[in-house]
Amino acid sequence: SDTFPDEFEDAPAPATPVLEAGALARALAFPASRTDGKPLQSLQGTSRVPRYPVPPTPALVGAVSGFGLVDTEADGDGAMRRTHFAFTDGTNTYVTLPVRMMADLLGAKEVTLSGRTLRMGERTWHVDADGSAALDYGGPLETRFQQVPLIAVLDDWIRRGHGKPPGLDPALFRGKVVVIGGTAVGVNDIKATPFSSTQPGLVKQATVVDTLLSGAFITDAPAGVDLGLTFLVALVSAVLLMTARWTPLEVVWPVALVAGLFVLTGLLLKTSHTHVRMAMPALAGVGASVAALAFNHLVANRETQFIRQAFHRFMEPKLVEQMIRSRQLPRLDGENKEITAFFSDIRGFSTFSERFKEDPRQLVRILNTYLTTVSGALLREGGCLDKYIGDAVVCLFGAPMAQEDHAVRACRGALAAKAAVEALRQDFRAKGFPDVYTRIGVNSAVNFVGNFGSDQLFSYTAIGDGMNLAARLEGANKAYGSVIMIGPRTYELAREHIEVRELDRVRVAGKTEAVTVYELLALKGQLDASTRHTVARYHEALALYREARFAEAAAVLEAEAARSPEDGPTGKLLERCREYLESPPENFDGVANLEK
Repeated sequence: SDTFPDEFEDAPAPATPVLEAGALARALAFPASRTDGKPLQSLQGTSRVPRYPVPPTPALVGAVSGFGLVDTEADGDGAMRRTHFAFTDGTNTYVTLPVRMMADLLGAKEVTLSGRTLRMGERTWHVDADGSAALDYGGPLETRFQQVPLIAVLDDWIRRGHGKPPGLDPALFRGKVVVIGGTAVGVNDIKATPFSSTQPGLVKQATVVDTLLSGAFITDAPAGVDLGLTFLVALVSAVLLMTARWTPLEVVWPVALVAGLFVLTGLLLKTSHTHVRMAMPALAGVGASVAALAFNHLVANRETQFIRQAFHRFMEPKLVEQMIRSRQLPRLDGENKEITAFFSDIRGFSTFSERFKEDPRQLVRILNTYLTTVSGALLREGGCLDKYIGDAVVCLFGAPMAQEDHAVRACRGALAAKAAVEALRQDFRAKGFPDVYTRIGVNSAVNFVGNFGSDQLFSYTAIGDGMNLAARLEGANKAYGSVIMIGPRTYELAREHIEVRELDRVRVAGKTEAVTVYELLALKGQLDASTRHTVARYHEALALYREARFAEAAAVLEAEAARSPEDGPTGKLLERCREYLESPPENFDGVANLEK
């Protein structure tokens, strides 16, 4: 009509037929099915949806192309978070109003649900396996959708009827889907959403329409994903905490885990509209973390007790406690690591012990005093006493506790042990005991350290060529008249901290490669001028000796021996030069062979 009444309430309503309930239900029905063998959602099964659809005004049945259910289904707390798309009352099938609208737009004659897919015509959407989906409201109604009061539309209609310019933009509704509904509290259509407890019911219909047109529904991740993530989080938590065993990580990890899961699930929800259940992985991760921490503390207590029992006699107690506090616990099953080995014994111990064959108890007391003196000097430098073999002392630096300066510590310990034995010698003389002298070998190398032994007896020790060379160097002091002999790697690591004399190049029995050995004399800057002069003359003679110029080397050494007759290495090299002058060696290469 081209004329419009001024007051709509006065317009007479057209006469409309009244439909019988069954006929009305059939008129409202729309073909919908599931092709995966599962039943459609029953109207009887949803507590907030009537058993039978509530029909609209009968006059509308013949005036529009189709109808759909106004789905107000809500969760237990009353909030509308999900929607179903198709229902059945056992006789007819129905679709929701947004689905019916979309079917008309697409020209679809049927709605099909199959597995996790909703299909209308050529369009498909991902949904959950039960044929429903969660809604992404994107905020309250006011922020997501443009609202136009119905009175403004009616006013514009009247204005147009009276030839007045329109009050609304003609393009406002063009190409749009319009959802009409009440927003006032008085219409009793106020519902709750995740964003607000006072939203008009039409917000759900509008959100479903908008999602069908241009978006994606929020769907739950498959159960396998949830279970897999739960297992993975639990496994990572347990393995990480049980292997790292780092106190800050034990505190931070559970918090970081929950925060990380929150971020991860949020990103998945935002980027792929996939809802991954966070509760199960979080609980599993925290539970696994607690179990791992309990296990760690149980094992740590046992390890701590074992470490104390195993090392308290062989290391300074404060170092044992420091090792435990810093969690630098040794790998008792063994590991390869660079350490410095210390070997020492009493020079001429067989002759020394002969003096006490009538009183062996006195020998034991003297030997214990000697071992205590040497051990104390080594322990003060952080060494770990490996073993006593008669009068011999074996000590490790750099194991079991990691020490970056293990070579320097071993050199300081060797010099301290030498000084302590010299002081002990004076004490023994005062008591009428024979003089005691020590010989020391020190070498740095990668060795295999760990617990070695039998089921009945085992100890923490080291094995390897480096240990063998340290023992050989200790014995080689006899051939060179030296007190402390160190290997090439020890010199390389500690050269900035020590004063040495290069003694010779030697070849150990069973090895083809020669190594340079040094006599450890003092800490850096503590070598007296006289000894420094002796060392310089020795190095001069050694250079001549290596060129097989034995007579010239002997001349240098004889002059120095006259000046410093007590210097052992000078005398020993002089003897060798004289021997070679009388019997020149064949194929001389300047390398001495250590047979023992």
